[in-house]
Amino acid sequence: MVALCVVGLALFSACAPPAITKTGEQVGSLYNIVLVMATVVFVGVEAAIIYSAIRYRRRHGDDSLPEQFHGNTRIEVVWTVIPSVIVMALFVMSMKVLADVNHEQPSPLTVRVTGFQWQWKFDYFKGPDDDHLTSLGVSVVAAGQTSPPTLVLPVGERIHFQLESSDVIHSFYVPAWLFKRDVVPGRTNTFDITIDPTKIGRYEGQCAELCGDFHNEMTFQLQTMTSADFQRWIADEARKQAKLTTCSPSGTSLQISAQNTAFDTRCLAAPANQPFTIAFVNKDAGVPHNVEIFTNQSATERLGGATGPTDLVTGPATVTYEVPALKPGNYYFHCDVHPGMNGAFVVK
Repeated sequence: MVALCVVGLALFSACAPPAITKTGEQVGSLYNIVLVMATVVFVGVEAAIIYSAIRYRRRHGDDSLPEQFHGNTRIEVVWTVIPSVIVMALFVMSMKVLADVNHEQPSPLTVRVTGFQWQWKFDYFKGPDDDHLTSLGVSVVAAGQTSPPTLVLPVGERIHFQLESSDVIHSFYVPAWLFKRDVVPGRTNTFDITIDPTKIGRYEGQCAELCGDFHNEMTFQLQTMTSADFQRWIADEARKQAKLTTCSPSGTSLQISAQNTAFDTRCLAAPANQPFTIAFVNKDAGVPHNVEIFTNQSATERLGGATGPTDLVTGPATVTYEVPALKPGNYYFHCDVHPGMNGAFVVK
């Protein structure tokens, strides 16, 4: 009885944990089916081995072999058909779950996830598809290496994700979703999820791919809320961030510093049509950073600052960038190594 209890507890402890998404529930059910099938096969094989070892063990004074037989067609058919049926059943169920997990359709909300050594950045958009997105004006980044960001999502509606990496391979993983997907440099991976309307709460997220020295600190929080609460949060956050990225020039000598993988400001301003300098102080010992100015968040057209992703400053150190005159406008700056370190660049 004790042995059966121990086996039962071990079996139940190996079952998939509860999921908060429909696809997660499907993955969990498939996992549990495979677990049960594997347990049945394991117990059957082990029982046959133990029975054979005891039943046909060598006894003292018995030097004769048990009765031998060769070529039993019925047994051979059975041990061929049963595994084939099991494998085909698992194949069909796995393909069904895989198709559901990878199924995508137009979603009212898109979250662009950027992974970088060693943190996350979440940008919120709306639009009919990946090529026609409108920013909601909300970008969530870590306050520092030891202050992970919070991914806020509504329950009960389909959410589309775009995954991008600026350096090495990461893996976006939320255990409560029973799902993870690689974040690969030079490639955008996507997926959709719908969170159960009753699963309002706080959950853990992390990188599930060994990505460097501080991989263990590459975590984030997931906060789920009702659709109405989410809309209020988006509106409030957009207003707050708009204020943070509004500033005016006070001269041609700009200053910015980096510490704990974060800039000390989200907004820099320079006078229009005048060359200016940016004094950059990197206070992170042994960590490379830089400051580069672009026309917008796509970071495709460089305007000044660092000369590129290889023009880095490893802390502690200071560098001064000479920037040519820029026309009036609203631009963008970031660290090439850590795109989550970014802000608005105002020229007026």
